[in-house]
Amino acid sequence: MIFAFASHADDMYFHNTVEGNPIGSNHSFTDTNAWVAEDGTTLYNRAPTASDNIFFDLSTNEDKTEYIYLPGEGRDCVFRGTPVVNDFTIQNNFSTSLALDNNATLTVNGNLYKYRGTNANADASNMRFTYSGNGAEQAPTIVVKGDVVVGELAEDGSATISAGGVQFGGDGNSTTSWSASLKSVRIEGNLIARYNSSVSFNTGYDYDGTSYATVDEYAQYLLNTGAAPTVEVLGAAMPKGGDAGGGFQNPTLHLSSRTRADVVGSVSIVSINGINGVWGTLSNYVSSTTASDSLSILKLTNDSSSNYSSNSWIFDLYNNSTPVEGQRVRTMIVMAGAGSQKFTGEKFCISGGVSVYSGTLQVNMSNSVEALTYSRGDLKMYGGKFGSLLASEKNPGQANMMFSDLVYYDGTILTYVKDGSADKLTLSGTLKKDIDFLDGTKMNFEISGDLESIIDTFVQLLAWDNENKIADFTSDEFSANSFMVGDKTYNPLFEIRDDGLWVSYIQAVPEPAMFAALFGFVALLFASRRKK
Repeated sequence: MIFAFASHADDMYFHNTVEGNPIGSNHSFTDTNAWVAEDGTTLYNRAPTASDNIFFDLSTNEDKTEYIYLPGEGRDCVFRGTPVVNDFTIQNNFSTSLALDNNATLTVNGNLYKYRGTNANADASNMRFTYSGNGAEQAPTIVVKGDVVVGELAEDGSATISAGGVQFGGDGNSTTSWSASLKSVRIEGNLIARYNSSVSFNTGYDYDGTSYATVDEYAQYLLNTGAAPTVEVLGAAMPKGGDAGGGFQNPTLHLSSRTRADVVGSVSIVSINGINGVWGTLSNYVSSTTASDSLSILKLTNDSSSNYSSNSWIFDLYNNSTPVEGQRVRTMIVMAGAGSQKFTGEKFCISGGVSVYSGTLQVNMSNSVEALTYSRGDLKMYGGKFGSLLASEKNPGQANMMFSDLVYYDGTILTYVKDGSADKLTLSGTLKKDIDFLDGTKMNFEISGDLESIIDTFVQLLAWDNENKIADFTSDEFSANSFMVGDKTYNPLFEIRDDGLWVSYIQAVPEPAMFAALFGFVALLFASRRKK
């Protein structure tokens, strides 16, 4: 064995079986005899440092009979304490696990890459960071200060075959060693996926069913108190292709793979500075038959310069099914940034609700019959703007989407009018004031499009059919923009009916004070003429 001694940053390959160690043994990250150079034989005789680039390479020889860097079956590594490295690269042809011990924190100062291994099969396998200890209170943390990149490009710039997937956390249904979830994941750069690769997270807060009546109430408590996200991406989640235009092909983002049979439920908070580009689906990798409640919150924190659009289809479940009554796996969307987010995909099949605190969130609201067969949960407006895609996009003036209750504190509902028809929201419940709603506040609409087509003609903005046909609001507690035609001003006129909220535009009548001022001016002019 050759020894290498270096005072600069090195590319260090994990070599789980070297001289003096039995085939198949599992090393710790800090074992000095577990790291070799790219040649596979030169031993560094030290553990990696913060300036080193490390590689977990499960590439095989051409006939796929043995690993190049990891002879035998010992393919796993355990991270203990607070290891810090520069770039972190995984190349694997077969499924493998990298385990973090109790209270460990792995910090990657550069980027984390997940590629296929050399001589890979057509479908490369997944790699998971998991927890080798026991007990949620001691679960480990991963911090990546650069980007997480899953998938690579071929030499011609087009996409490679599948890169497989990266899973942050164990299998999701256990708290036992090597299968448990992580405490948190923080990515300070972008989350980039290529081709049909996938990224999934197994993190979350446990809901014990005692302090709060439902998992939804517990989730609202976490949001209200600013609980730390269990996954935080400071950049955007984006697919990325090559110069040849390939590489997008619908990668998958699983917000949660977390199920816990030993608790009543769990809440995962995945905070991302926007979703951009051609994602295939956003969903949860959780079985519909799970015995506990699983609520994933996608918290969009788009900053003022992050105005993103994605055509991703969004679901509760990874099998891309529409929600059913009593479903225990749900997705919630929260908009809490200064920028904007559009979801233009044909499917917005969630049932955990939508909450808007700031920024602008617009979704493709289908006008199909199917779109009104299930509720997306409650729509809660605390600020910002929410609505359909507007002019020249999807279903202008025809959009419709069903929610349960609409709970309003502040903010603006966007709607578009075309040919005397307006976008609307259908409520299986009713319209409610938030518990902190202030007297004198009005629920605001921003109405655009062909407003002249609804002069003296009512169109429906909200539809409901609740048993008592009751809304917390009165007709004078709504507001919307006015508009002008020539020198005439038209103001909105709202009307609450048994089946919902309707609006029309009527010509503004001059205020009495205006009449008085006009009369005074005429009288003054008449007196002046008499004096002359």
